[in-house]
Amino acid sequence: MNGDSELMTSLSACLIVRDEEGNLENCLRSLRPWVDQICVVDTGSVDRTVAIAEELADVVVSREWDSDFSAARNASLELAEGEWILAIDADEELGPDSGPRIRAAIQADRVAWLVTVTSTDGRGGSQSTLIPRLFRNGRGIHFERPVHETITASLERLGEVELTDSGVTLLHRGYTGESIARKRVRNLMILRKRALDAPDDLYNTYKLAQALSEPEQAAEQLATFEKAHGAVEGLSAEERATYPFAPLVYEGFARCLWKRGRVERAIEVAERGLELFPDCVELLYRRGDLALGVGDLHEARTHFTAATAAADGSTPLYASDPWVRGVGPWLGLARADAAEGNLEAAAENVARALDIDPTDTTTRCTSIRVQLAATDPDGGIAELERLLKDEPEADEVRLLAGEVAHARGDVETAEDIWRAAALNGGLPGHQARCQWAILDLSRGRMDAAHEHLAKLTDRDLESSACRAVLAIATAARLEIDAAFEQSEVLNRTVPYLRQLLEAEDPSAVQAFATNAQHYDEVLPGVGDLLVPEEVSEEAPEPTPSGS
Repeated sequence: MNGDSELMTSLSACLIVRDEEGNLENCLRSLRPWVDQICVVDTGSVDRTVAIAEELADVVVSREWDSDFSAARNASLELAEGEWILAIDADEELGPDSGPRIRAAIQADRVAWLVTVTSTDGRGGSQSTLIPRLFRNGRGIHFERPVHETITASLERLGEVELTDSGVTLLHRGYTGESIARKRVRNLMILRKRALDAPDDLYNTYKLAQALSEPEQAAEQLATFEKAHGAVEGLSAEERATYPFAPLVYEGFARCLWKRGRVERAIEVAERGLELFPDCVELLYRRGDLALGVGDLHEARTHFTAATAAADGSTPLYASDPWVRGVGPWLGLARADAAEGNLEAAAENVARALDIDPTDTTTRCTSIRVQLAATDPDGGIAELERLLKDEPEADEVRLLAGEVAHARGDVETAEDIWRAAALNGGLPGHQARCQWAILDLSRGRMDAAHEHLAKLTDRDLESSACRAVLAIATAARLEIDAAFEQSEVLNRTVPYLRQLLEAEDPSAVQAFATNAQHYDEVLPGVGDLLVPEEVSEEAPEPTPSGS
């Protein structure tokens, strides 16, 4: 800084970097007019990162990377000579108007301030979180944990648990597909190592469970969430209060159980979480989503409505999910409205969600579905075309595009789109496989339909209904998860059967009608859904239950 900076409170910016030549210059230039010292610790760059740092920073040192972010960050703090420290990442920049705000903040008689970190996704969307990043030097404040590192434990020891927003914003531009994948692999490795070194670290167990997001990690994720859930259950009320993320253990465990088809247990976990943390917006949303998934629209509305009114429970130690705190509950209400056929109310709730975040992909897809269903088909098609330009690779968008192509009679395009989405996995991919499977069935491809059956699980009512149709048409074993209302599963089979009835190849619908009567014990009423004019004499022998 220029001028009389020696008469003012001094500020050091501290960074750890590695291969950040694409971001570092913008970061350091945004800081230079407003900080007195820039300290950079490099952890093994092989690009121009060190050269850029040496040109624009005041202190640059190299340190061997030991898979411990806190150790590296604390090394950067040791270089700081300022009375205050701003911890910042190389892919962040000081936001507009934040320079004067940060200079004003460090004149106050405080120990630490919250800073808003706003992450952009490259498509116009953003997410903001308040994090303690601005704090006094020389008070024993340091980072802890090898990954997801934070100074909050230090602040707690100093009695600083109610921090104030400084008004300073850091713009984070590091969320690209490639960087996210790379960071996920790196963080997972560190979390697993920490789990071995400190198996009783509850926070690490929870973060490890969150990080195990790939399909092949499903069993490990469930076991890890089970461990975290058991640990929280074993705490007293006073002890639970010291773990601000504890409600998210229940939410995450319930979500994980739901994905594995253990819906009844998922509901139990969510309800137990709400007993302990009745105002947690994530738990309110999750309970509403579970209710919607099993067709209990009243219960779904109750919890979604409560989630729309829930206060922001964010603290320096826990930041509530902006999506669940924002558009999520309104979209949940819209889905409940649509399930009842009240498309006008659905459109109103989607509009509320769009007011909150007009760039959110799920909100835009939901809006298009509602427009196509009733309110504005032409506008829905135009919006879909815009969305495809904005996010052509998003599986959620692919799923919707396939539905629209099929509805317009372009079956080949629909199949190509659904196949691509299904092979990518995830919930949208699972839903795309349902559509792809029914399409194969409607074209008389019984062997292909049977193969789809092996890859589908009871993730929601739609997938349960799809599995029922596939199993009956191919005379395979059928079991309905007891947590799902059988009448609702039966109702959800109707759209799939309508697709079979409209198909040129009658073999699948004939097979379904012939076999369905043998499945009434498993799915009561299914034998009365279809009575074909002709029944194939070569329909396979049905096996509704057993091996």
